Amino acid sequence: MINRVLEKCNLVFTKQNKYKILSQLLVNTMYRLKLNIFKWIKNIKSPIIHYHAICWNEEVMLPYMFDHYKDFVSYFYIYDNYSNDDTEDIVNKHNHTKIIKYGSKDKLNDEEYLKIKNNVWKISRGKADYVIVCDIDEFLFSANIKTIMQNGINEGYSFFIPDGFEMYSNSTPVYSHKVLLTESIKTGLFSEMYSKPILFDPHKIVEINYLPGAHQAFPVGIVKTYRSSDLKLLHYKNIGLEYVLNRIRQYRNRLSEVNIEKGYGIEYLNEDKKIIQEFNENLEKSKIVI
Repeated sequence: MINRVLEKCNLVFTKQNKYKILSQLLVNTMYRLKLNIFKWIKNIKSPIIHYHAICWNEEVMLPYMFDHYKDFVSYFYIYDNYSNDDTEDIVNKHNHTKIIKYGSKDKLNDEEYLKIKNNVWKISRGKADYVIVCDIDEFLFSANIKTIMQNGINEGYSFFIPDGFEMYSNSTPVYSHKVLLTESIKTGLFSEMYSKPILFDPHKIVEINYLPGAHQAFPVGIVKTYRSSDLKLLHYKNIGLEYVLNRIRQYRNRLSEVNIEKGYGIEYLNEDKKIIQEFNENLEKSKIVI
């Protein structure tokens, strides 16, 4: 009987963390009340969305990211691994942003990434209806994104799984604030691995429990899942072969001993010849996805 009630409430936990999860949900109820009062006082009708993203040397992608998300994200938290390009200047030119430095200046360590993605979003409790936790080149997309989020609140959805796509193009477009990246690059390939759950409710989800790479998550709390082909996650990593090779060579030189030992990101160690071949094959197979 109890199990059926819990299942109906979409409550997910393990025996070991049952009381911890329940107590945190109680606290989160107060955070949620605080947010509702704030929205009522300010007469805010739309969902408040906070964006949390890992970043390193993203001067090419950041302008596109801000243009894409600015219409439905209220605040941007950028966790920067000591970029040495124009990343910080670009972020600081935008309103409602905060840049937070983390980690070492010369190594790519996915265990640090994982700690960030599994925890930093908790500061949005009492402040945001939903959080987006992602990388700079991951664009959550729907022609009805605001409606999906508002309906999500109304219907109690707390965990969203989009259809993931690896986007491909012959070349990197020259940035123009008049043209969104989703308007200039529309072709790609479906990828279950990139159907990453980057959107969720920070009040109903107590722990997100991402695995390395954040391709999968095992959330605990009140977990009601939304999945529809109308919600997509577009991964703009392969926007021109020159761009791809440059990024991979940079990552290759930054792999930490932890990454190499545990096999995180070791695809960056592939020879350029293999990378070029895979890029060209996937580019040829790409189809219109948006």
